[in-house]
Amino acid sequence: MKKEVSIIIVDGKEYTVSKDKKYIEGKEKNYKIEEFREEKGRKIPIMVAPPETTKEGVVYGFSEEQKFEKWLKENKLDDGYDRHKKILEKARRELSSEKREKIKEQQIKEVKETTEKFEKFLKKHNLKPDEIEKIEKLLEDEHDPYSGEQSHTLYLYDATWWQGVFWGLPGNWFFGRYYPDLRYFGCNDRTSSLSTWFSRFANLYEHINYGGARLHAWVALGDLYTIWTNWLGNRASSAIVY
Repeated sequence: MKKEVSIIIVDGKEYTVSKDKKYIEGKEKNYKIEEFREEKGRKIPIMVAPPETTKEGVVYGFSEEQKFEKWLKENKLDDGYDRHKKILEKARRELSSEKREKIKEQQIKEVKETTEKFEKFLKKHNLKPDEIEKIEKLLEDEHDPYSGEQSHTLYLYDATWWQGVFWGLPGNWFFGRYYPDLRYFGCNDRTSSLSTWFSRFANLYEHINYGGARLHAWVALGDLYTIWTNWLGNRASSAIVY
């Protein structure tokens, strides 16, 4: 799982993060973190934290959906993406108030149960949430192949480096689990880091109902605030978990 981001590639241009995390260094110009975010932020609505099959420590930014889809194909990560877009279009449709309330009640229940289960797991093994490798190893060791329990889950944390309060959002490998409004769980605009175990990938969106800037993450990320060009640190309002 990726913990440190050292390089950002924006529409093919490479930028290096300084060791002290205060500067972004490009071939033509060096930026302070805030300057980089101000200049690139709204121009780069799509950010990607790729799986370990791509270069370690590298994240990508794209100004257009077409450029992102081209990158997916080049890295053989496009399997099922057309299906994902169709389901996302369906998920964005307006729901009746009755339907939305049922979804809200069900999701609150599932997220509460998943979060409490993870809290018990950490307490049982005397682990801290930031002990990523140990957690992954124990989850794998303890998984019961016959129980059918959810193991692929996205965890959102309200502090960087997997600290503070967290929430567990169960996923679905094939079709995704859609969370239109993180206000349901009290974590709207509060996500500063994330971890995912056994998920294919997870998406975070700036606005409710999957709008605004977005992040596609295949790995755990310890800091969504410091260097992300599209300001997704403490700004995520909806999510999808595969």
